[in-house]
Amino acid sequence: MIWMIRNGPQIIINNDNLELYLKHVDQLFDISNIINAPQGKQQIVKYYTKNKLPNRLAFNREGFIHCGISYDGKHKNDDFKEQARIVEKYVRYRNARNVLELGCGMGTNSAFLAKRNPGVIFKRVDLSHKPLRRYTKIPNLHSQLGDYHDLSAFEDDAYDIGFIIDALCYSTDKLQAFHDLKRQLKRTSFLSL
Repeated sequence: MIWMIRNGPQIIINNDNLELYLKHVDQLFDISNIINAPQGKQQIVKYYTKNKLPNRLAFNREGFIHCGISYDGKHKNDDFKEQARIVEKYVRYRNARNVLELGCGMGTNSAFLAKRNPGVIFKRVDLSHKPLRRYTKIPNLHSQLGDYHDLSAFEDDAYDIGFIIDALCYSTDKLQAFHDLKRQLKRTSFLSL
């Protein structure tokens, strides 16, 4: 989990048994092959297009395609909403009025937040041009086709909070993504990844 305040990143990492986990991952996957695999817009779009049905079957019918957070160790469908609820705590704490989601996928997280916070404008950007249709009629929710490495279509210094859930791993240039979002955030804003 990375939290970035306008003036710089603050990284929180849990190092408990990290070496053990890394060895286990290395036994299961060819890490060098994964790291050196081509990664760009075409590969990302192809991956999600190819895995649309498996993601819907494996994850959640509401459209959440990321892992859920379970505090009791027992999976529940409601766990998929926990990441959005964490963002919502910051929306309310900061009394945010404009929120930007990067890499929104089908748009489920922003839709969930927009329905629960009708006084907040939520904008979202993704390479996919097909957010779930049922989310296109939420009045305080707006979608933009685009790459979160280039936010020039969005107004600078306009957003109280920017967030990304489970999409930063597909970034071809994380530093560029951070710098671009930093321009969009107001001086007293948060970036949550």
